[in-house]
Amino acid sequence: MPQKRKPDPVKYCASCNGLMTRKRFSGVLESMNVFLRRKFCGVSCMGKKMEKPLVELTLSGIRQRTHRAIPMNDACVECGATLNLQRHHIDEDKTNNMPGNVKTLCASCHAKWHWRNGKYERQFAGSAEQIAKLSARQGTRSSRKSPS
Repeated sequence: MPQKRKPDPVKYCASCNGLMTRKRFSGVLESMNVFLRRKFCGVSCMGKKMEKPLVELTLSGIRQRTHRAIPMNDACVECGATLNLQRHHIDEDKTNNMPGNVKTLCASCHAKWHWRNGKYERQFAGSAEQIAKLSARQGTRSSRKSPS
């Protein structure tokens, strides 16, 4: 004799908040484990819920907005080069895409600008001291190994 069917737990769709029921596929009732894992009542609700905004607040999203909002010049404003052009934010705030804050630089001039204005000094602060310590340690180790 077949067993009585257990009542379905009450579940609601994560997108439309509609009551979910177990589906039938070719006359066979959906497995209880599959039903319990399911979060959406159908493919359309899943698509609506999983849809992402056009431009997210990530670094790549910010770059996309900058590229769309501000056209780049055809040449570097510092040296006139036409290859490897990049956008440089003058105040170093990537979210500030005002036309007066963005200028076109070639990769070389862009790196030079950041070296001149201390970005890399802050990033590698203490590196010279660390390198000196490491070279001193290596010098003492090498002197220990020599039989002189």
